[in-house]
Amino acid sequence: MQLHSYLLLDYLSDAPSRIAQLCSDNIELIFNLPAHRLSFEELMKELDSLYKNGLIDTFYDEETIKSGMPSEQSKDCFIALTEKGGACWESRFEPAWESYLSIEEKYNENGELNIRVGCSSEDLIEKILLPILKERHFEISLMRPWSATYWKLLDIGYVASLRVPDNTFDDKYFVQHLGVWRRNWDFSSNDLKLK
Repeated sequence: MQLHSYLLLDYLSDAPSRIAQLCSDNIELIFNLPAHRLSFEELMKELDSLYKNGLIDTFYDEETIKSGMPSEQSKDCFIALTEKGGACWESRFEPAWESYLSIEEKYNENGELNIRVGCSSEDLIEKILLPILKERHFEISLMRPWSATYWKLLDIGYVASLRVPDNTFDDKYFVQHLGVWRRNWDFSSNDLKLK
């Protein structure tokens, strides 16, 4: 497979995405990854190839899995990695799942930030949370199995949930930790390449 194909799989590695997102002029801002620089026709051809090879599926909602070839769908259609696509992504990006950190942030109606942090090591989750949450309380739950991503299931995981008052939390610490668990793109190059 060419690097463009792996880049498309990488766009989908965290969450399913709409075709509209994948053909956006601001794709590098949406995914925080290099732009694919493919025309719409080239993108559809590449997505169709990934679909034919069983690496991605298309759907409109959770009840309508496998809608068909990406080029035959509207831009509202979601595209997601299959188990085979996830394995292909893993072969290229060499993830160290023991260092992976899952972070979900949502605001509730009271303006509080709900953060859910997950990883495969209780030591890692404590190491990550304790320095930044000195005075905040959090509980760690053991999950067997644990869904690290929508397509990756690990035997065990630890999840901490906490609530933070609005504007009192800076997630730069999480961002600094991310990136060490997998192979990344070389943003210093004008050409598409991995480090």
